Amino acid sequence: MVKLYVPHRVNEQLKPQGFPTYQEFYKRGLVELPSHPNFRFPVRGLVKAQQKKFEKHGKKVDEAYEQLQREGPSENAWCAFAPEIDVDRMECIAEQQDVHPEENEQDDVPEYQIRREDGDGVVPQIEAPQMTNEYLRKMFRSLNETQAAIFYTVRQWCQKRVWGHNPEQFFYFLSGGAGCGKSHVIKCIHSEATKILRQLPRLREEGDLSVPTVLLSAFTGTAAFNISGKTLHSLLKLPRSLKPPYQGLGNALDEVRAGLRDVEILIIDEISMVSKDLFTYVNWRFQQIKGSKKPFGGISCLVVGDYYQLPPLGKAKPLCVYEEDMLDFWKDHFQIITLTEIMRQKEDLAFAQLLNRLRVRQKTEALREDDRALLFQAVKKPEDCPRDALHIFATNKEVDKYNTEIVQALFADIITIDAEDYRKDPRTGRMKRLNKPVTGKKDDLLDTMQVAVGVRVMVTRNLDVEDGIVNGCFGTIANIVTKTKDGIDTVQMLGLQLDNPNAGQKHRKKVRGEEDVLVYIERSEESLRKGAVRRQFPIKLAYACTAHKVQGMTMHSAVVSLKKIFEPGMAYVALSRTTSLQGLHITDFDDKKIYADPEITTSLQSMRRARVEEIMPFLQHVRENRQEQTLTIIHHNTEGLASHMEDIRCHHELQLADVLCLTETHLTGSSTSDLQLEGYNLFTRNRHVSYSTHQELGRKNGGGVAIYCKEHIPTQPRQYIQNVTDLEFAVIKLDSPIKAAVVAVYRPPQYSVGHFLTNLNSMLDYLDLTHNNLVIICGDFNEDLLHPGKKPILELFQSRGYTQLITSATTEKHTLLDHIYISNLDFCHQSGVLETYHSYHNPVYCVLRFFP
Repeated sequence: MVKLYVPHRVNEQLKPQGFPTYQEFYKRGLVELPSHPNFRFPVRGLVKAQQKKFEKHGKKVDEAYEQLQREGPSENAWCAFAPEIDVDRMECIAEQQDVHPEENEQDDVPEYQIRREDGDGVVPQIEAPQMTNEYLRKMFRSLNETQAAIFYTVRQWCQKRVWGHNPEQFFYFLSGGAGCGKSHVIKCIHSEATKILRQLPRLREEGDLSVPTVLLSAFTGTAAFNISGKTLHSLLKLPRSLKPPYQGLGNALDEVRAGLRDVEILIIDEISMVSKDLFTYVNWRFQQIKGSKKPFGGISCLVVGDYYQLPPLGKAKPLCVYEEDMLDFWKDHFQIITLTEIMRQKEDLAFAQLLNRLRVRQKTEALREDDRALLFQAVKKPEDCPRDALHIFATNKEVDKYNTEIVQALFADIITIDAEDYRKDPRTGRMKRLNKPVTGKKDDLLDTMQVAVGVRVMVTRNLDVEDGIVNGCFGTIANIVTKTKDGIDTVQMLGLQLDNPNAGQKHRKKVRGEEDVLVYIERSEESLRKGAVRRQFPIKLAYACTAHKVQGMTMHSAVVSLKKIFEPGMAYVALSRTTSLQGLHITDFDDKKIYADPEITTSLQSMRRARVEEIMPFLQHVRENRQEQTLTIIHHNTEGLASHMEDIRCHHELQLADVLCLTETHLTGSSTSDLQLEGYNLFTRNRHVSYSTHQELGRKNGGGVAIYCKEHIPTQPRQYIQNVTDLEFAVIKLDSPIKAAVVAVYRPPQYSVGHFLTNLNSMLDYLDLTHNNLVIICGDFNEDLLHPGKKPILELFQSRGYTQLITSATTEKHTLLDHIYISNLDFCHQSGVLETYHSYHNPVYCVLRFFP
């Protein structure tokens, strides 16, 4: 078992020194996984987790194999466990047709119930979207201030969970207009929270990293695929009817619980489309799975969306609108965070600001003249609009009319595909194909469709959410696979060139071999009313679609008709799909159709605000105290300055410092041209010049210190100090706005405290002799002030009259290694710890206030 399930290159790694047998290594050994460096997992726990994952049906398979050896294969296994269905199948053999043209076998008769989204009922595989570290860092860098605030708030909550502080559940509603980057925030939070929560002690002990701690979900397949998530129905095995009484999981409880047992955070995107009945069911389901009566079973929730966009289907009111006769899990729990900066139309600021105003405009509110003028730039006659742009209408009738007209105008070789409908013959009791399709409802698979190579279509069912073939997925028909039977050509498969190149990876290479990049779909099977069963391709023409279908989409060009807009938010959703005003074309302009639901406005205004901005206290201080006489200092262990320059440049707080002290810069040469920050002077001191006596330390990689100081502050650097021979430090003296010395210090963990204190004491002597009004010494001293043991470095500073300002953990392991010492506490106005994502250490800061 050890050899099978423990990663290794040579057998000696499975019987290391101190373990005479493999069995001893299995019982007591620890192993480091390549995916989680610096963390050691118990071998026994890792093997058991892998066995559970890969051998969970091993015993049953062995028993079945033994039975097969004894009794031989069953002549008709299907008939053995579902005889009544097999009768229907046998009756329909004559009506069955081939799916693959090169095969002679007949396909199955339609199933007599609507297929569930997850197919065979097995819990869907839950995997995090795979993104490289560099790609993730680029995503983190691009977060604006509000996005960063919610990101760091959730990140800090996760760290407290890992540290065993048991923080309270959070219930956040992340709101904002179309294009505000809500999905971007979701991906950032999911990635970082997953990474941190995997360090929970119980997960490290189990060694099973496949069970998710953060769930990504949405109501629709399109929204779920956009965030690499799952639909709520497939994730939680929700029933079709969501009305009370609650239907439990029954025999599936253990299976679902095993897959979701370690979930700490639930993320739901496009929350505006989630009804109150569905939300209530999600709460009940997690209470059952977790065995807890707490809201959502004790799981924290981040729900994301825009209630000014379209509400749930039907006449249901949005979650945020309180109704006395409905179960409510919203009013008393959720706090709102609002994104205001539009990212989608970032290059067209006037258009972005226009959309923000239209989003909340009330029906009784007059349209501003400058807004009217901007919108009129996009108003066109229908015949002047580009044909290749998606046309957005309010009603299905308008959509169907336009789609039919455009196909008839553009294509000659049109193929009509009728649905294959079956119904049981009352005289014979047999299933029989009908001569022509019955008239289905608007949500059924189409009675009849017209297709041709080159026609634009949209998928109308969630065929494979993981693979992105979901309801609302657009593409172009590039191949029509037919088969001739009795002189009649029948369409067997449609090959689609999907707009999203990442979708449909598992459904390619079916016809033309390895070079075939088309995504092939076959007929789906669904039950109709009165016992009929339909087989039809789950697509529809897509030169036009309704505003409901485009919610959540982004495009360069679109034609929007306001003629039959009939509900609040519909016009706003349609108008906000394009990335610029230039790509927007409006027909049937009527400003009375652009309005918001007043109930939404009232409900959102009454919601409690989440004070996530408090996670960035330094930013708050700078904004609130612009006129005061202050000097701001930040220290940060960068774990490599060159590799984190972009992270520092994009950080919302680091570049607000007057003096930015950095340790572990890992610099080796003298060139600093790539390390410049705009508006700062840079002073560096590398490790190799810092040690005279202990030269072995100077030869090691890493270490080094640097100080950035604002250009307008007069500065005198001090590179060398008498009797300070073995210390990584940098000193700058400030003559204004206050006479002070600022020092950055780094002590490597392998450097003996005794030798370090000798050099540190000499430096303090020098600073005393230079007659500074104030001395600030900051750095990574590798002395944990949260540990109960002796603290000789702290004691030295205290004996010299210094005060240490930082009181909370500064590292991911809940240690306080980064200190700020000040010679006169009266100057300190504020101090604390900041948040960042790119280093094991968080920055620390202090704000000094003085009077001229």
